[in-house]
Amino acid sequence: MLPPRFQSVENLKNAVTVEVIEAPVTGAMKTMTDKLNTINGILQIMGSCWDLPSDCNGGELFTYAEVLFDRIEAGESKDNLYSYLARIQSEKLDMPPTEAYREIADRSFELAAGSK
Repeated sequence: MLPPRFQSVENLKNAVTVEVIEAPVTGAMKTMTDKLNTINGILQIMGSCWDLPSDCNGGELFTYAEVLFDRIEAGESKDNLYSYLARIQSEKLDMPPTEAYREIADRSFELAAGSK
């Protein structure tokens, strides 16, 4: 049972105050949001360029997109990006060799450059 001073709703309202403080978006939060937005863009590029196998799950594809983003941010050459995506395409996703990986790398590179 509540003490007498809190038994009425008005007394309870007066006793408990909640202050909502809006936290400013910090640089780290903005950077993470920008990174996630760019990775989502890369996922869309991958989905539009590759005819993904039915057993490819979103988490697996997200990992490939995140690694691609990190490699772009680290300044890897386009040739290295092409090699990475060609391996993903043929070895991980068991897709036939096509030039789709080049378009993914080129468009992802431009997307990441535009998000800086």
